[in-house]
Amino acid sequence: MASVLTGCSLTPQKTPKTEASTEVKPVVPQTETQSETAVQTETKALKEASLKDVQVSVEKGGRKGNVELQIEDSTGSKQISENFASSSSAFSSQDSEENGVYMDSDSVLYARDGKWKEIQGDYQDIFNLIYSDECDKKEDTVINDNACYHLSLDSDDNIGALLGYCYMNGYSDIVCGSTHFDFYINRETKQFVRIDVSMPFLATAGDSTDTKGEISGSIIVTDTNADAIVKPETEKEDTKTAASDYKTGEILGDKNAYQNQQFGIQILGQDLFTFDSAKTDELKGSYIDSGSKYQEEAYAYGDGVILNISSIESNGSSTEDIIKQYLSDSAAEEVNAGEQIKLAGNNYATATSIINQTQTKTYGTGVDGQVLIFTLYYTDVATIDSFEKKNIFSTSENPYWEAECWTLEGKYQVTTPKGYSIVKGESGDLYVDMKSSFDELNVFAIENSSIDTEIVNETVTEGNTTREVKGQEDVTLADGSVMKYLMVFNTEPNLTYYTYVGLIQKDTAVIKIYAVSSADNADFKATYTDVANSIFIPEQDTTAEQENSDAQTDAPSETAVMQ
Repeated sequence: MASVLTGCSLTPQKTPKTEASTEVKPVVPQTETQSETAVQTETKALKEASLKDVQVSVEKGGRKGNVELQIEDSTGSKQISENFASSSSAFSSQDSEENGVYMDSDSVLYARDGKWKEIQGDYQDIFNLIYSDECDKKEDTVINDNACYHLSLDSDDNIGALLGYCYMNGYSDIVCGSTHFDFYINRETKQFVRIDVSMPFLATAGDSTDTKGEISGSIIVTDTNADAIVKPETEKEDTKTAASDYKTGEILGDKNAYQNQQFGIQILGQDLFTFDSAKTDELKGSYIDSGSKYQEEAYAYGDGVILNISSIESNGSSTEDIIKQYLSDSAAEEVNAGEQIKLAGNNYATATSIINQTQTKTYGTGVDGQVLIFTLYYTDVATIDSFEKKNIFSTSENPYWEAECWTLEGKYQVTTPKGYSIVKGESGDLYVDMKSSFDELNVFAIENSSIDTEIVNETVTEGNTTREVKGQEDVTLADGSVMKYLMVFNTEPNLTYYTYVGLIQKDTAVIKIYAVSSADNADFKATYTDVANSIFIPEQDTTAEQENSDAQTDAPSETAVMQ
């Protein structure tokens, strides 16, 4: 995809002079190409500056200019045109409709219609990347008659401003590819002239469909900036009103689960622990009697594990600060802040600690002035991964493992594995889409194919996509047949990802189970095995069908596919 390479609006600088000539020559107007060639020839005659020479010479400080970007995906193109200002520690841009992006060393915010929201995570500033040791010095060039140094960089870091522009345009759950930068620095003033960028990504679009896209274009510097960059206020609810409206979560005894509608989360005990309503009520009373600022919501216990859930009004404090205070109030030791994690659609801050000589992991998130906190006490560290992947669901999901069935090609019946629900709007006769709180997979029925053919289709290098098989295994199924399980590393221009594929021969079709992940250690084998073992071809009642055909009744056949 071609980048938007808009020229900068700097006043053209005079080119450095070489030795004076003794011969007077007439001045002949030059074309742009001739001018560029002349400056490049003159540049080569000068002492060649090293990469480090250029990096240390770049003028520090604030800048102003324009952001001219475009986002392209399968639905078309979106244009971004904003004015920006930056300081040594912050970057801010906005358009006339109050859409914009802000970032500093601690946070990234984006705005739609003047309403600012924060993206949580660690991000890199675009301008500071010029100091990277990974930069490559290219041949000097000319931008609008300005002799410029040209530095190039490919970075796998998450770039805060670019992520902000993607979120601003309705994308979420963004997985970034490698970002390419071309930095142009005025040789005389040592100021930035322009930065050209291109970043491919995978994401969920605003209509909830998965898409592959690219954001590209230019950040054009037109002036210096001495003004302070003010961090916008994120949109907040009235915490007093929100707190008074807050309804605590509840234990669903018949399902051994806890559910909280405001936070959109449900936690299932399953085989890990059992929710104890009596102990929960006891703790609620104890919290009230002691005047605690926290309110108890649920208590659960199991073999070597305890889960305690509580909540508190935020009163403007960050979730991280509330967790820190909560652990201090719990006399926790060896407290360490952890990475954020997405659970049931929300980002949760985390921390590990020792409480009462027991290892713990605490999770917290804030919604409408209220913070939900739950702490898992454990003796086996493997409990954490199992808990996060198998026990936590969104309230919009069907996590109670009520099996759902779908029929492919009119005859191959597939049943969901535990924790997965069928996305009926995305499924059809050729494939079925299954989602859990943690991942998504598709099951295809490919008639008149073979496993060998499909292995080639999933591993062959074609066009700009190269594929490398990182793992292949034969998995024996319950009926004695074999499923081919493959992990394939895919490389596209500036984008890498893994595909996990399961292939089973069933009658005249190959059943393909397929998932995409950015992780090189995702394990879909057990899930694929469950799916493969569930696939069968229902016996057809040919006598009944013939009778129905003879009767030519308008009533639907009893053997019709139920979806």
